[in-house]
Amino acid sequence: MVPLSVPFTIGPGVIGALLVMGGSAATAAEKMIDISGIVTAVLLTGIMLFVGNWIEHAIGRKGLNILSKITGLIVAALASQIIFTGIKNFLFSK
Repeated sequence: MVPLSVPFTIGPGVIGALLVMGGSAATAAEKMIDISGIVTAVLLTGIMLFVGNWIEHAIGRKGLNILSKITGLIVAALASQIIFTGIKNFLFSK
């Protein structure tokens, strides 16, 4: 189970976000904020992986399917926003 979860939790999107965050942090305070955000995300991901069986038991198979579809919708909306923002910045940059 664990080797299957690694590509989903640490994929190309996470690596890209970390590179952008690391390159844009100029001061020590910004770096500490970035590090605290990463630590929080890692802890929350670990907690979710740890209590995953309990969540599955609590909401059932249909609940997981619904949650999966809602999460996919949110990710698709975020991806669309990123694409449209990139196109807008490319077309209307000075």
